[in-house]
Amino acid sequence: MPKKLLDSISQLVNSRNLGETGGYIIIDGNNEFEYVQYCLEADGLLYNWPTLQEGGEELLPVVIEALQAIGFSQFPLDNNSDIGDQISDLGINEFLVCDDGLYGQSGRDVNRLTEVSSYLLKNVFKISDLESVNITLELYE
Repeated sequence: MPKKLLDSISQLVNSRNLGETGGYIIIDGNNEFEYVQYCLEADGLLYNWPTLQEGGEELLPVVIEALQAIGFSQFPLDNNSDIGDQISDLGINEFLVCDDGLYGQSGRDVNRLTEVSSYLLKNVFKISDLESVNITLELYE
């Protein structure tokens, strides 16, 4: 498991108690469109794959397939309900696809989060050296 990635995710998750929010992490590869990003929500890290970015819509099926391969399941979108409420209602290892992208609840298990991030970076972006990725970590005080 990549130590740099594990340490950064651990630092973010451990910066807040369960039920508290604040902070984010962006893990990126060699260009601006190769990244995995999470924000810390009450139940854990919320993964976001924005489809409005260049290449986002095109790679969305690959991201969905990767998430399903590691045990995530798709939560059905209800067009009659508030999207923010639906995102908040996601259970751990569930994801939702809406107009602006994909949101997935990853929980607070640091090893699992590192596994998910590593899998996405390797299988979606074909980044083999995970110790070379750039990590932006923002902790809110």
